[in-house]
Formats: sequence, structure tokens, C-alpha cells
Amino acid sequence: MKRISIYSFSFLIIVIPMLFVEASCESAVVTEYQTQRQTDDNTSGVTKASRPMIIWLQSLEGDLEVMRLAISGGVFSHVMLSWLHAYDRPFDLFNKNIQKAIRLCKERDVKVIWTRWLYPGYKFEKFKYEDAFTGEYYRQQIRQIKREAMLMGADFVALDAEPYANSPLKSLKLYPPRKLSETEFRKLNNAIEIAIKTEGQVDFVLPAASSLPRHLYNATCSLGKFVIAEHTYQDIPAKIEDKRRPYDIFGAYVKITKKNKKKPNQPYFTPREILQRQKLWSHKKGLFIYPGSRENAASVALEFSRIESVGPIHDGSNIP
Repeated sequence: MKRISIYSFSFLIIVIPMLFVEASCESAVVTEYQTQRQTDDNTSGVTKASRPMIIWLQSLEGDLEVMRLAISGGVFSHVMLSWLHAYDRPFDLFNKNIQKAIRLCKERDVKVIWTRWLYPGYKFEKFKYEDAFTGEYYRQQIRQIKREAMLMGADFVALDAEPYANSPLKSLKLYPPRKLSETEFRKLNNAIEIAIKTEGQVDFVLPAASSLPRHLYNATCSLGKFVIAEHTYQDIPAKIEDKRRPYDIFGAYVKITKKNKKKPNQPYFTPREILQRQKLWSHKKGLFIYPGSRENAASVALEFSRIESVGPIHDGSNIP
């Protein structure tokens, strides 16, 4: 019988527990995040009648000084920090922009919503069109973003279901969009339902459901506890009042001028206007500000920084 040296035995004693810890680490992180979110839900008034939150959208690859300016005035309670899909941009806790964005938000007591694209837009070695109809794919996305949020210290998580760039699902977004077949739509709904049962929902999802039948968004909107509307971006009453597209948070495309040169019948909102027209969003859970291009975002951020208050609606003590 071959003898096992004391060194081999020691190696087994050290390495096996390490492997066990590594394998269970990700599960523990996600579980901790879920436990903390349940506590937050029970103590912060998320599920109760509360005054709306006001959210600034900020790309992680954008100019964070613009975000700093936007939140400096005290209007915003939350920042949605958005990044590409994890296949396109793997998570890096030591990314300078992540560290800076979190620090800036904490300094202003603004909560962070960590957001990822739901579908990859550039790298497809691990993703095919068919994957979008499997429960395992959505389980992975929910698990991954919750893990990242816990590691970086974000307060909430969100998924952006719009297919961007070169996504295999982009034909489902283009106008007129391609309808999912009845079989695809059923499989998609089942896949998302399975994922939610095991991993739970994310906190926010966008966009809201479409008015078109068997549209991608009609299924993905169930991924989040709170749905952010994009069909309300322009000041078009018929779209804003469309009862077929329920949502929780009013989304507004904000510019310095209302005029839309390319589409005159689709005017934008302006910073002071959207805050004054509270009847559009005060009965909802919140207001989401989409500032558009980098150049436009800088001008909009400057205007918001000059606004000191939003009246009685903006009460941080009642914001989740």
C-alpha cells in the first residue's frame, strides 16, 4: 500500500475547506443581499403609500461630474447607475468609475440603483437567441446583478430589457417590432416565472409593457417590483394615459427646451416643468429622469442643480 506523506495530508486539509468556501461564497452574498432587501422593504415604506422617489439616470461610462452636478441641488433621491451586460463588461469591483459613483452618491445621501442590460449587445460567445427563452438564463442574470450590488454597496438593482447595439433580440425592438410567436411568448413567460420563483424579482425593471400583442416587454416587465415607463418620455397625452401599459414610475425625457426638431409632435419635458407638473407622476411611486446624450445631460444637470426643492413631494424620510 502506497503511503501518503504528511505534506499531502496537510494539502488536503487546507485546500478542501478553501474550495468549499469559494463555492458557497457567491450563494452567501446573494442570500445576504436578499435578506437585506427584505429588511429594507419592511422598514423603508417601499410597499406602503409613500411620496415618490426621483431618479437620475447615469451611465457608468459617462461623465460622473455631470452626475455630481445633477445631485448637488438635492432634487434627486436615487441614481440609476447603468452599465452594459456582464458579458460585454465583466464586473470589476475596483473599477474607478464604480468607486467614484458610489462615493459621490453616499456623500449626498443618494441611493444607488445598480443596473445592467438584460441582454448582451456586443459579445455573444455565451449567448444565443434561444437562451432568452430559458429559465436558467434569467436566474443567472438576477443572481449576478444581486451579487454585484452587494459587493459594491448599491442599495437596489434593476434590469434594462431593451435590446441594444447588436443584440440578437434587436428585431423585437425595431419599429414595427417583430412579434414573438405564441410558442416563444409562452416560453419566455414561463422562463421568467421560473427564475423569479427561485431568485426573486429585481427591484426595478424598464421599460413597461408594450401596447402591442406578444411583445418582448410584455413578459420582461414582470422581472421587477417596480416598472419604469419609457412610453411617457415625451409630452404626448395619448401615450401617457394609455391604460394598456401599467407602470409604477413615470419616465421623462428631459431637455433644456421642449422642442423636438426631428419630431415636432413629440415634445420633451424641461427640468422645472416636469417638477411642477406633479399631477403626471405624484400619484405614482416616482419620477425617472432620462437626460439623453452626454452634451444634453450636462445642460440638464446644471439646471437641476439650480433647483433647491420640489415642494412637499420630495421628502427623503418617506423615500425607499
